[in-house]
Amino acid sequence: VPNWIGDAVISRGFLKALREKFNGEIFIIGKEFLREIFYDFEFKGFKTYREYFEILKFLKEKNCSEIYILPFSFSSAFFPFLAGIKIRRGFEGDRRGFLLTHKLSSFYIKREHLLKSFLRLINMEDNYTSYYPELKRFSERESKNSVVIAPHASYGRAKEWLFFKELSLYLLKENFEVILIGKKKYEDYPDGVIDLRGKTDLKDVLKIISEAEYVFSNDSGIAHIAGSMGKKVFVFFGSTDPLWTKPLGSNVYIFYKKVFCSPCFERICRYNTYECMKRITVYEVEKFFSLVK
Repeated sequence: VPNWIGDAVISRGFLKALREKFNGEIFIIGKEFLREIFYDFEFKGFKTYREYFEILKFLKEKNCSEIYILPFSFSSAFFPFLAGIKIRRGFEGDRRGFLLTHKLSSFYIKREHLLKSFLRLINMEDNYTSYYPELKRFSERESKNSVVIAPHASYGRAKEWLFFKELSLYLLKENFEVILIGKKKYEDYPDGVIDLRGKTDLKDVLKIISEAEYVFSNDSGIAHIAGSMGKKVFVFFGSTDPLWTKPLGSNVYIFYKKVFCSPCFERICRYNTYECMKRITVYEVEKFFSLVK
């Protein structure tokens, strides 16, 4: 499965379809920190390429003969080839086509939703809306009028909306409990905001989102987690494209202002203006939230 949390959550939709199509034993191989995402599968976690290779050799000895390689990187396909997994399915690209026994063109990548592309590997892309990823709630408690804000994105500043602090002020005035989560700290937030940035791991985040009523997030793993739990989640897109990686769920709302250079998929704005994010105003977000909350 992919290394990015958001893409890993999307892959749960593929696994849902695979379970329906394939009546056999399924093992998930992924970075160890993703274990909580795949709580309902036999998960083999690794931290290094060596551990990845050892897992593949172990599974081959258990007569696992087929692997679906969802990441697009060379290394993700190289080690199954080296381990001698008989059938290796995945997308071309990154000069790895010769490592795959069954390969699909990368033509559709970034031209359709990532889940639909994954489902092409098992010829189930036509009904992809039936396979939206789902996550269980990791807590039985839900706090009314509680809002989680995830203001940062590991990918880079070009994916980060510029006005989360102003939004938090509005939410506090409206008597919402406001909780910040994420890894980075760029700026201080108003008194009254519960700031948990840098203090949580994935297990904590899953519980915090489970207990929240609303989530505001950039295009990040947190948005995908919230959407898969059925939360009302408001997602800001800048350099990336909702067509490709929009969080999936019945309560997902997208803010996206396509400007002349969109989508650029850059980590930092090449013009240093962040115009695509500036055009999403606090007033617009506040007004929309007041209508759907």
